[in-house]
Amino acid sequence: MLEATSAPLTTLHFRSLGLSSVQVVSIAEAFEQDTEGTNHLIASVSFSYNRDLGDLGAAALAKNMPHSLQEIGLVACGIGDIGGLALLDWIKKSPQLRMVCIEQNSFSPELSAQFRQLGHQMMMVV
Repeated sequence: MLEATSAPLTTLHFRSLGLSSVQVVSIAEAFEQDTEGTNHLIASVSFSYNRDLGDLGAAALAKNMPHSLQEIGLVACGIGDIGGLALLDWIKKSPQLRMVCIEQNSFSPELSAQFRQLGHQMMMVV
């Protein structure tokens, strides 16, 4: 469970930790179990350079991440179209989101085009 702190929690970065998809699912589930209501305090999350995050981890994040996020980093996470579609749907439901970094993943040209089209509405690196 994510614990409330006296100071606002604004950044959670899990970059380059060698996390597996199973570990990312566990972290994502912690967001779902936010009984203290603190998820809205998180402005930025990065899982970049966890190459084994994959579709499973991306789908779990898309299911559980708060829609109040302003930034998310998922660079070089081994995500394909299955996880990418879940993320695209989550992005569309996240009005506070201003930056999404998802380059160096394995998206099809069609999905990449959808991300680029959405990127016209926000700053997004594909």
